[in-house]
Amino acid sequence: MTRFSTAVCLLAGAALATPAVAQENQAAPASDATPIDVDAVQSPWARPDIEISHRDRIYVSDSGGDVICGIDPAAAALSDCVPISGGIATPPSEIKVGGDLAELAATRKGDLIALLRKDRSEITITATAADAVAKTIRLSSEPSGAAFTRDGRELWVALPKENQIAVFEMRAFRQTALLEVPSGPASIAMSVDGHRAFASMTYAQEIRTFDVKRKTEIARVASTYPGAGRLAVTPNGKALWAYHPNGEIDVIATKPPFKARPSARLEGAIGSLTFVHVGLDSFAYASSPVSSSVSVFDADSFRKVASVRLEAEASGIWTSGDGTAVYAALPTANKVVQIDTASNRVVGTVKVPGTPNALIYVPGAVHQRRAVAKGLP
Repeated sequence: MTRFSTAVCLLAGAALATPAVAQENQAAPASDATPIDVDAVQSPWARPDIEISHRDRIYVSDSGGDVICGIDPAAAALSDCVPISGGIATPPSEIKVGGDLAELAATRKGDLIALLRKDRSEITITATAADAVAKTIRLSSEPSGAAFTRDGRELWVALPKENQIAVFEMRAFRQTALLEVPSGPASIAMSVDGHRAFASMTYAQEIRTFDVKRKTEIARVASTYPGAGRLAVTPNGKALWAYHPNGEIDVIATKPPFKARPSARLEGAIGSLTFVHVGLDSFAYASSPVSSSVSVFDADSFRKVASVRLEAEASGIWTSGDGTAVYAALPTANKVVQIDTASNRVVGTVKVPGTPNALIYVPGAVHQRRAVAKGLP
C-alpha cells in the first residue's frame, strides 16, 4: 500500500502519514440486486483494496469558491490550483482567495468537479484531466445543492428560491429538464443504483424522491425536523441520512416504501458528515461549526464513541477510498488535516492557500494516460 511518509515535507513543514494498521472496510450488499457502489462519490467507497495512491486527489475549494486545489494524498503535496475566473492552472503560491461558503460535487470517474457557490447564480464545472474550467453554468438564482447522476451524464441542481430542480447534461452543459418542486429543494443526493434522487425541502418537513430517468416525483417522506437538512447516503446504499446543524437526523430507507427509522439527535452541532467502515461496524464522522473537533458516532445506535481534537473548527470532511483516513478542511488554519480512523487521531496536515472550505476525496481521479504524462507511479 502507498503510504504517507513522515519524511515528506509539506508547505507548512508537516507531513501526512497513513496509519500503520490496515483496516477491513467491506460493507454488506446494498440489496438483493444492487452491489456496493465502489465508485460512488457522495459516500465512501467501502472497500479495503482501494488504496491511497498518487492517482487519488483531494479537491479543496476556498470559502469564496474562487479556486479549486488538488492534493496528492500519497505525495503529501498540492498539485496545480485552478482559479475559477480564468480557468488556467496556477501555482498554489500565487493564489489569493477568500469569501463565503462553497460546495463540491464529483462524478464517479472523477473527470468532472462541480463547484457550487451559494452567493452566486452559477455553477462552475472543472475538467480534472486538463486542470481547467470546462464551463460556467449560469443559473436563475443561487443554488443550494447539487449532485451528479451515477453515470455522470447529468448534474441535478437545487434552486430553492425558484422552487425548482434544474437538470443539466454534461456534454454540452445545457439544461435538459426543470422540475417544479414546491417548498424549495435544498440538498440533493443520488441512490447507489442511480435510479432515484432525493431532495430535502427548505420550507417543509419532508424529503422528496424522484425517478431519475423519468424526471418525476415518486414519493414524499415526512421528516421530523423543519428546514433544509443536508443529505448523505450510507456506503452500503441502504439508508439516507438527513442531518441538521443542531445534530437532529432522520434516517430513511433508499428503496420503496422508503421507510423511516425513529428520529435521533447526535451529540453536538453538525457541519458536514461522512461515513467509515471499520471491520463490521459503520461510523459517522461529523465536523462541527462551533467546536474544534470531529465527532465519531456509531452509525447504528447514533451513540458518540470518540472525539478528535483539532486546532480549529472544521468545515468539509471526507473519507479516503479505503476508509483508513478521514480528511477535514480547517478554514481558519489554512490546512487540511488527516485523521487516522484506527486510532481517531490527527496524523498529519497539508497547508493550503486561502481558506479551505469544501472538500471531496476522489480515488483514481488521475487516469492512466495523464498519470504517465505526469510521471506518477
